Amino acid sequence: MNVGTAATAPALAQRDGEPLAVVGTGSVVVALDGSDGTDVWEEDADRVRGSPAIVDGTVIAGDTAGVVRCLSVGDGEPRWRRELPDGVHGAPAVADESVHVGSRDSHLYALSLTDGATAWSVELPDWVDGSPAVAHGAVFVVDQSGFLSVIVGDE
Repeated sequence: MNVGTAATAPALAQRDGEPLAVVGTGSVVVALDGSDGTDVWEEDADRVRGSPAIVDGTVIAGDTAGVVRCLSVGDGEPRWRRELPDGVHGAPAVADESVHVGSRDSHLYALSLTDGATAWSVELPDWVDGSPAVAHGAVFVVDQSGFLSVIVGDE
């Protein structure tokens, strides 16, 4: 299947023991059968620029409209949906039951993996176009001005 030129790198999962590739595109998050490339499910979205994250049987993706969604890997059914004030252009980073995303509103958000509620947010010097990284108990993110922020602990 041709998913278009605006597709993200695939995130890989399994569905009923079979390989599954999940990609974001200009208008959907789509899961493709890893054996033959056929559509398994689709979820409408604005443009998804960062690769989806796969964790605990879910797919997490943010889009340029600022919607972060958590979907079931198996059937694409929504688990939760969170609207942020501005677009998410990077891939989510998931660690310790939190989904970390940077936004074009110059904030880094930590959302609950369970329900999408905001656990905390931090205002950054400029907007975020890339993906955060989580390691050693800290979240690292570079904003558009090139400033590296390191958030340790809950805030």
